[in-house]
Amino acid sequence: MGLKVLFWLYLINAILLINHEIDSAFWKEWELFKLPGGIGGFLILHFPIRTGLIRPRADSTGQPK
Repeated sequence: MGLKVLFWLYLINAILLINHEIDSAFWKEWELFKLPGGIGGFLILHFPIRTGLIRPRADSTGQPK
C-alpha cells in the first residue's frame, strides 16, 4: 500500500508542477520578478531546479540508490 500512496502523491505533485509552469508562462513571471534573460533565462533557471526536485531518490524496493 505504501508504494501505491507514494505513486499517487508523486503523480499529483507532477500535475500541480506542470499546472504551475503553464500558469507562470501565462503571467510572464520572468517580467514579474524582473529576472534577467527574459523567457530563456527563466527556462534555464527552471531546468536545474526541476532536475533536483523530480529525480527519483530510491528504487522500487524503497532503498536509496
